[in-house]
Amino acid sequence: MEKLCTLLGDKYDDNLNARQSHSHGEDGKSGKIADAVVKADCLDDVVKTVNYCRDNKIKLTPFGAGTSLEGHVVPVEAGISLDLSAMNQIINISEHNMTARVEAGVTRQQLNHFLRDKGLFFSVDPGSQATIGGMASTSASGTNAVRYGTIKQNVMAMQVVMANGAVIETGTAARKSSAGYDLTHLFIGAEGTLGVITELLVKLHPIPEHIVVISAQFNKINDAAQLVSELMQTGMMMARIELLDALQMEASIAYSGLAGFDKKDTLFLEVSGGLRSVTEQSEFIAQLIADNHGFNHKIADNEQERKILWQARHNAFYAARAFASRKSGASADTIQAMITDSCVPPDRLVDTLLEVHDELAKSGLQGPIVGHMGDGNFHVQLMIPNDDLMIIRAKKLVGTISDIAIRNGGTCTGEHGIGMGKIAYLQKQHPDLIPWMRLIKQSFDPDNILNPNKIFTL
Repeated sequence: MEKLCTLLGDKYDDNLNARQSHSHGEDGKSGKIADAVVKADCLDDVVKTVNYCRDNKIKLTPFGAGTSLEGHVVPVEAGISLDLSAMNQIINISEHNMTARVEAGVTRQQLNHFLRDKGLFFSVDPGSQATIGGMASTSASGTNAVRYGTIKQNVMAMQVVMANGAVIETGTAARKSSAGYDLTHLFIGAEGTLGVITELLVKLHPIPEHIVVISAQFNKINDAAQLVSELMQTGMMMARIELLDALQMEASIAYSGLAGFDKKDTLFLEVSGGLRSVTEQSEFIAQLIADNHGFNHKIADNEQERKILWQARHNAFYAARAFASRKSGASADTIQAMITDSCVPPDRLVDTLLEVHDELAKSGLQGPIVGHMGDGNFHVQLMIPNDDLMIIRAKKLVGTISDIAIRNGGTCTGEHGIGMGKIAYLQKQHPDLIPWMRLIKQSFDPDNILNPNKIFTL
């Protein structure tokens, strides 16, 4: 790859440490080690790299922050890992249109820090230090989706480098369009298999006047789920509705130092808006909590208190890993994470969670559950010591949970994507659609150089 090295200079890196660090996400899934890493910091770097890979039939795997959980950034056939994290310029903020134009390597935290004095914020919040390009590629969601929508509802346009090196612009700054195929949303969730996203135009939202977080605990997970069901039926505009089950609370109390909480199934409910509206909604929610056998009802109405609760929620992954390490006696860096996410219709959530809890009990494995309850999305965080038999059992359980979700009218993944980890379950969920997806892939990327063997195999 001397020519590529000559083209890119010190942006080309074939050091073993760089190659290894760009050959995995946070999920522990393994593939090949990249032959080299390209650390692009401009559009021209991406175009040069894609053209070189096309001309030489070399595989290319886009890489953002490496926070993905289904093997999206794992090179299956070695080749080039294209790191876009240095493409981190905030190009333009339009306060009037409430939009931001950003490069793909900008993180949500970076954008919101930049917006802090403008009364606006970017709402999509998967909890990690993810790049916005990566979030679009995996169709990310997060805690705010119940009110503000997922990344799909918050990306209006993008710049993409195609497999033949062409640079295209999709979408516009207009709030709606009927102009032909919606290519913007075709690239969202495509996991870098159809093109490399380099810029995005995203929606911004006004920061609410008043925010409170209401927490409540329950002796039975179905009581918590029933409260959420009743709450959603009222049509109340909740900002966030998050569940941490009893096992996750035990882990989070220890890891995040949550004071005043029991090791019980717990809901964090965020209400925002005008002061009077928030007060009225809080009183109504308090009654619903009581009606559904909730207890330990708390209200966090200042920024510091809210930050503690949401930081604990965002650190649930690390809390679960530390918990598994303590229970097993294994060091945390040897714990393998299998974080499976599923999503079901709201009216099936209660029964689905009960069925998943039963399967967890049968398996003998510990899997703390966290969930974006407002949209029926939940995550089972299996943290497995490096033991072959336990890993086999965990993989079987992931399949069982996916089957439960599909059987209940849902999906094997609500926001993590397919990657290489859920190819078999996508086949179960959409067997009739896979041939059509393959046709799209073959049309956009006839040489199969862009993130091959992700979502499905050709």
